[in-house]
This record gives sequence, structure tokens and C-alpha cells, in this order.
Amino acid sequence: MVENEFHQMLVERFCMNKATDTELAIFFQLLKEGKLDELMSDSMKKKAGIEALPENENKKPGRVVTIATWQWTRGLTAVILLSVIVVAWLLYASPAAQVRSEQYVAVKHTPTNDAAPGTSKATLTLGNGNTIVLDSANNGTLARQGDVKIVNKNGRLVYNDPTNETGNELVYNEMETQRGGQYQLVLADGSRVWLNASSSIRFPTVFKGTERVVEITGEVYFEVTKNTAMPFKVIINAAAGKCGEIEVLGTHFNIKAYSNEAAVTSTLLEGSIKLTNSINTLSKQVILTSGQQARLNAQGVIKVEDNADVEEAIAWKNGMFQFNKASIEVIMRQMERWYDVDVEYQGSKPAGNYRGEISRNVNASEMLKVLQAGGIRFKIEGRKIIVMP
Repeated sequence: MVENEFHQMLVERFCMNKATDTELAIFFQLLKEGKLDELMSDSMKKKAGIEALPENENKKPGRVVTIATWQWTRGLTAVILLSVIVVAWLLYASPAAQVRSEQYVAVKHTPTNDAAPGTSKATLTLGNGNTIVLDSANNGTLARQGDVKIVNKNGRLVYNDPTNETGNELVYNEMETQRGGQYQLVLADGSRVWLNASSSIRFPTVFKGTERVVEITGEVYFEVTKNTAMPFKVIINAAAGKCGEIEVLGTHFNIKAYSNEAAVTSTLLEGSIKLTNSINTLSKQVILTSGQQARLNAQGVIKVEDNADVEEAIAWKNGMFQFNKASIEVIMRQMERWYDVDVEYQGSKPAGNYRGEISRNVNASEMLKVLQAGGIRFKIEGRKIIVMP
């Protein structure tokens, strides 16, 4: 849908009294900016009662701030619509931080002064120390370790042990993503793993004994194959001094354990997990059930939230940025990891919290245009994003 078509749709839905709150917010903002003048006839204005609208209708604190973003591509013979991303951002701020039309300043960038989104790429370190660069183009059988065949296909690495001949030696591999990368992994027991940017997992090529143990850093999503005889354990940040451990039988959960975040966050989508604190004896352990989220801070205190926003927790795994009352620092840390950029703040950091979602497949400049709806100004200089007051 091109811009003119979208504007026409907004006018029609407004006049038919069918516009949603989100569409109304866009409509009033475009109307104030004069972008609907050519489409709005006198009869439409009279029918919609636009002249009677208070001038400060969308300047109230907490008013919905909405932006619609589209991506499209032209093929050789036809225009193919790839995606429509409707992004809703709600600004929770004081009147001084309210959004006004004059604050919509274009992100300063050029086609070569931007940051592309991350891709499926990682590094695999084998038990013998050899490393293999992984990407979605490097498909096929990469290596064999004993009877285990390691196959890479379209951004997913699969460990396959068809003979179940595990031998006596336990061999560990490690997968690591840098900033701007993500990858998927299928362990020998069939458990599925997603690594976000700047993350790692250390795991055995096959599981033996009475338990299945892996070690992680960063952010990792698990779908664990159930095996009551061999519980699955995740050790968090072992190399930097283990801060916690999660034990499961079969479940789906997300762990966010970046060193620059205030707490280790575990979010449970399905099943149950036991989170054990390894820092001290405070809040030694908790058992989570579906829909709960636990936060383990640096002091060893565990706080559990019921009815957590699980969609927000795993949005990255589904190819989205999604925020629910997030500060600008939280948002920009995600941008640093995904776009492989550094963030610098000039002056005081913008206040307020934001809610919304947008595809992770857009360039950094497109993401910043969305944030500008909240009155925040940015500029891009090389691999640096500067947040301005």
C-alpha cells in the first residue's frame, strides 16, 4: 500500500466512523500536518465534524503516538507486497515530553551511513579447538564427531546421532553469536535452541548419564525435548562466575542474561522450570509455571511476575522488536546488539517509557524514525547512533 492509498483509507474509515483508536491518532496527526488537505473535501469535513475538534485533541499526556511503516519491493514483472508493519508506540511522559509535529525531524543518514539488520551468522568451536564460520549460505554436512553428524541448513545447525553410539568420551562444542548475528541449533536429543545476538551456548555433542547440561550467556530461547529420566539443566554465565541454574524436564522458556542488563530474566511459556540462585542464599530458588517471569538481580534476589508479557520476551526469536513500557536505554541496548552499533547520549537521556513493535528486518534508520514519534532526536555517524536531547 503506497502512502496516498493509506491516507485515502484513513479518511474513508474516519468518515464511516470505523477508525480504530490507532487509526484516529494517525488521522489527527496527518490532518494537523496538512497531509490530508487534498483528500478531505468540504463534505467530508462537515460529515466528520473535524472543524469542531479541540485544537489540543492529541496533546494529552499518554495519548497514543502511532506510526505506520511499510516495506515493498518491485519484481521484474510485478509489484510484490512483502510486508505491512503497523507500529504503535504509546508515550508515557510529562507534558514537556509530549509529541508535537515540529519534532518529526528526519534521522540524519545516507545510504552508506546506516546500519543493516542482523543476519543468521555464528561461530562454532569444535571439541578439538577448530572453528567453523556459520551462515545461512554455508549448508551441508560440516563435520563429524564420532558418530555424530553436524549438518548446517538455512541458519540452523543440527546434531544427529543416528546410531546412538555415544562412546565413553563426552565432547563439548560451543556456538557463539556476535553483535548483528543470531542462529538456531538442534541438540542431539532433539531440543531446539535459538541464540540471540551476542550470545553463546556450550553443549555436549551427545547427552549421556543422568542429566543433560548446557551453559549459556546472553539471550537464548529453548524448546526442550521431554525426558524424565534425564533432566535438562541450563547453567547461566558459567565463565563469568555462575549466577544461576535452571532445571527442566520438558518445556519452552527464554533466558536473558546479558552482562549489561540489570538482572537475569527467565520467562516460561510452557511447562515448569526451577531457577536456582548461585550468587548467595537469598531467594535460593523458585519454581515457575507457564506465563511467569523471574528476575534474578546482582544481589541474588529473585522476583517473580505472574502473567508476564511472554510475547515481548520472545519477540526477538519471532523476528520482531517489541516493547512494553520500556525505557530508551532498554531499547537502545537491543539496537546495539542487533545492528552492531554503539550508542552515545548527548546531554540528558530522554525520559518516558514506550510500547510498540516493529520488524527486526528494517535498517537502523527506519527503527529510529519510529522512535522519533516520541520526540527523541537521533543522528547516525558511521557505526554510532547519537541520541540527542
